[in-house]
Formats: sequence, structure tokens, C-alpha cells
Amino acid sequence: MPINDLIQHDSSGGQDCVCGPTEQPVKGEDGSVRWMVVHHSLDGREQAERPHAQ
Repeated sequence: MPINDLIQHDSSGGQDCVCGPTEQPVKGEDGSVRWMVVHHSLDGREQAERPHAQ
């Protein structure tokens, strides 16, 4: 969830936030898969960030 964004994000765990959060699968070390809700900033900071190497 973006910190110090232009809005207060809805952190209740659902996808009702105005930023249009998405869900991404995250694989655990034990092989299990969990779903992570990813919020998007409204100030455009993702445009300046470089993707992390995987």
C-alpha cells in the first residue's frame, strides 16, 4: 500500500479502494500460494520506480 499518497487507501482487505487494487499470487517456500492485494498510488510514483529484478 503506498505511503503518503494523495488519498487514504482502504486497508480493510477487500478491493473496494478507489485506487483499483489488484490481486497477485505469491508462492511460499512450502509451495503454497497466497493472494496479495496490491494498491496503486494516485500520485504516479510507479512511473519513476524501476521494476525489481526477480
